[in-house]
Amino acid sequence: MEGVLNLVWLPFGELNFVFIRGLTDDLAMTFKAKNIGDQRNEITQNGFIKIGYNRSREFSF
Repeated sequence: MEGVLNLVWLPFGELNFVFIRGLTDDLAMTFKAKNIGDQRNEITQNGFIKIGYNRSREFSF
């Protein structure tokens, strides 16, 4: 088909971590880290990288 784009979104890995610690019966502490490895994501077109980016890491307490 003419005019159809040949875009391929390459898979990527994501490593997440969650730590939950109960302090009392009614209170807990939570730490989360998302996308620890910060692997590069790429979208290719006809074998060439069209878009490349990193999603970055996220942390929350």
